[in-house]
Amino acid sequence: LTGNYQNFFGKLFSSNKLKDFQNIVVLLKKNFENRIYFEIQRHKETNEKNFENYVLQKSKDIGIPIIATQEVFYLDKDLYEAHDAVKCIGEKHGQNQQF
Repeated sequence: LTGNYQNFFGKLFSSNKLKDFQNIVVLLKKNFENRIYFEIQRHKETNEKNFENYVLQKSKDIGIPIIATQEVFYLDKDLYEAHDAVKCIGEKHGQNQQF
């Protein structure tokens, strides 16, 4: 995954280093072939929509698929157990089960 707007490619975009963005992405595509994805997350941040539109166009131009991800945040570390239980129910397996 290339990371979201706040990561490396987002910083290249924000700095208007679009040629560097293009060159690095093409190099990664060459090396990783079909194992690279442009990552999009939505946080309603300034200029995030412009980055998303740019990445969508690059996806078409270069042939790198898009993946939408979402960061998980907990207001309190104790909320993890409740989230884990719901996830286990949804995936129909026991808590902390290793695969």
